[in-house]
Amino acid sequence: LMYQLLTLETLFGLKILAIPKIDIELTEKDTITFGNSVLKIVEVPGHTMGHLAFYNETEKVIFTGDVLFKESIGRTDLPGGDYHTLMNSIKNRILTLGDNYIVYPGHGPSTSIAYEKKNNTFLN
Repeated sequence: LMYQLLTLETLFGLKILAIPKIDIELTEKDTITFGNSVLKIVEVPGHTMGHLAFYNETEKVIFTGDVLFKESIGRTDLPGGDYHTLMNSIKNRILTLGDNYIVYPGHGPSTSIAYEKKNNTFLN
């Protein structure tokens, strides 16, 4: 834990006073409901340990955070990151949802699973 705090402070120049406590621990068994929408959870470690993505089967959308981007993937050089784990998560947990899913990453433009299968050099 101290290593992570020192590393983050060194890498980003941030002053971290305390790591917030987790209010609710989510797993793939859980769903998030708001209005008429339901988000299912998929565990996608690799960018960070415990990373989650959220998808809606009806709307065919997935919110991947910093795991999958348009024509790129998330970083794995920070504490808890692992390239092989990230690639396994993307290939076996995200791409298997279906080509018609729209991907909303943590930042940058949206994309689709079909587009990424054809154009993302990390996935070929």
